[in-house]
Amino acid sequence: MSLAAPSPVDSTQHTVPDIRRPNINFSPSVWGHIFLQYDSESMGIINDNMKQQVQMPKEEVKKIFLSCKNDVSQQLNLIDSLHRLGISYHFESEIDEALKQIYTKFTNNKEITTNEGGLHFLALAFRLLWQKGYQISSEIFEKFKNNEENFNEKLSKDVQGMWSLYEATQLRVHNEDILDEALDFTYSHLNSYINTQLSPFLCTQIRRCLNTPFHKGVPRLETWYHISSYNEEPSHDKVILNFAKLDFNMMQKMYQKELGGITKWWKESDFGTKVPYARDRVVQGYFWLLTMSYEPRYTLARKLGTKLALCLSLLDDTYDAFGTVEELELFTQAIQRWDISLIQSLPECMKVVFNTILELWDEYETTIVENGKSSLLLQYVKEDFYKLAKSYLVEAKWCNEGFIPTYNEYKANGIISSTLSLQLTIFSWSWRIFKQRVT
Repeated sequence: MSLAAPSPVDSTQHTVPDIRRPNINFSPSVWGHIFLQYDSESMGIINDNMKQQVQMPKEEVKKIFLSCKNDVSQQLNLIDSLHRLGISYHFESEIDEALKQIYTKFTNNKEITTNEGGLHFLALAFRLLWQKGYQISSEIFEKFKNNEENFNEKLSKDVQGMWSLYEATQLRVHNEDILDEALDFTYSHLNSYINTQLSPFLCTQIRRCLNTPFHKGVPRLETWYHISSYNEEPSHDKVILNFAKLDFNMMQKMYQKELGGITKWWKESDFGTKVPYARDRVVQGYFWLLTMSYEPRYTLARKLGTKLALCLSLLDDTYDAFGTVEELELFTQAIQRWDISLIQSLPECMKVVFNTILELWDEYETTIVENGKSSLLLQYVKEDFYKLAKSYLVEAKWCNEGFIPTYNEYKANGIISSTLSLQLTIFSWSWRIFKQRVT
């Protein structure tokens, strides 16, 4: 961060001392207000006809689920496909029941057995169970090792099995040596497959898997990709694919409508004029929330979460790109006491930022009370909000003084200024409160 040089002062006039402010110019939003059009009544509407179009194939997919209830291998493949195609949220009860039965059999027999057996289904079952919170010991993969305690090289001929095991290793935790070994083993072999005589579909899937494992991908981007490639899968089901496409398009309209409403709020708040130094990152803020939870029932959480992200951006820019140390100290005190009257002497743009935070807090409080919860939850958020402001102030002082902190100093403050603590405090309870029942 650099500081703008003070402007010349005519010594013959009585003037206010020059204020040295940070000199930062953020790039404008590449999106502008393009999503504002989706806030209109005629745009982004999910009508009854569209809901009916989605409901019909949904019932067909339920029948497919029922048809394979006695075949664990088919169940696992179906559940995996539903996850990858972004439609698993429609079948949560069916998936929960299927995985519960598989886990129960494991706890009774100390082994996961499938109709077809093999590395692929064992690794797939391990990953799906862990994703759902069932703790399966990675020792189940010991049987694939040889006498030298290395993974058997014969496994390298099972391309699908190696792929599934690699995906399973992405859920490993500390001190799981066998999964660390499996990661190295599968990664080297999968890399060697890419330039071989595998089918184009498998080569593409393996290349993407190595670049972005499914467990670490952005859900809606993974959905878009897998819908595009699912029809190339030899065992793909046209009913499932049709349902995934219809659902994806309907969800897209819902996201556009949500983003349109947030864009309208940003535009009507006139931050571009009132807080000219701040970044306009509405679309990025919304997408960030979308990566955490895409289901329809979290529409309110996405809206409020995006507003929070944008308020944090306004706050961050106030400390980084506008306020002087003296102004920021007073601003931080106001946040500590949650009292806007303390900053009446500060520039109008800083009052706008503080008032926006207060308004958002009122919206959060109203929503919490309407959902039958205590607004005392927000007291913890206020405390973390003050800690965040203090960490921003520390960084502003470092910059103003030209101070270079040690790694440990920066890390201790950066853990707070990253907003991680504040976000964990909010999201640990807000997703449960703000989710809505959607039919």
